[in-house]
Amino acid sequence: MILCVAGSRKVLYNGQLYHIKPGMLCFSSPVLSFYELSREADYQEATILDEMEVIYRIIRQIANQTLGTRMRSYPCLQLDEAQTTLFLERAKWIASKQSLLQTLSDEYALSMVKLMIQLLIQETFVEFVFLYTRSQNMVNPEQGNPHTMIAFQFLFLLNQHYQTERSVGYYASQANLSPSHFTRIVKKNTGKTPSEWIATITIFNAQLLLRQTNKSIKEIATELHFPEQFTFRKFFKLHVGLSPKDYRAQK
Repeated sequence: MILCVAGSRKVLYNGQLYHIKPGMLCFSSPVLSFYELSREADYQEATILDEMEVIYRIIRQIANQTLGTRMRSYPCLQLDEAQTTLFLERAKWIASKQSLLQTLSDEYALSMVKLMIQLLIQETFVEFVFLYTRSQNMVNPEQGNPHTMIAFQFLFLLNQHYQTERSVGYYASQANLSPSHFTRIVKKNTGKTPSEWIATITIFNAQLLLRQTNKSIKEIATELHFPEQFTFRKFFKLHVGLSPKDYRAQK
């Protein structure tokens, strides 16, 4: 659960455009594909997060097909002042318990505080899902002009398929456009061509894998569906100026 408390940002939820503003609570889950398009410099948020398996114990008891469909279509809820205050108080309370964990060494005390955190998160999740089911304040996605939505849908699809689809032709075909017309639309609405976006997203994720995992360069090349390690190394050096090995050595 993510609550905007200041500023704003534009995001895609399941390919739909949302302008997130103060007081808007958004639910996040593996079935809700999320991509941030932009954010203001003063944007701030409060989050309540936990491992999916912790929340899943509750979801199994409260979820139904109607709720799941509704949340996929309308993942954001506008809170009033009292509801916003309640969420922030819960988030602060949970954060204080999480900070307490760092001061404990006794295994029994650690297990008790971890249990308290899990229960607090589960209770808060149920409370705001209940509020969601009773509220009429779901936030509707914004309707951009057709060309803007084509560009946004491209970014949404790219973040889903960058590992396997790096052809402009593939994404143009998804929009039922010729590659040249598609390229003009994306460039005009995002400032980058589809090829530049494909390279940007691929390189960004390659850098994450190089920095945050111990996977070999060959394994990373395979995960990103490059035909061979040499092709990945050439692609990476072209866009970063360093080989994957030299980039990783800079960590």
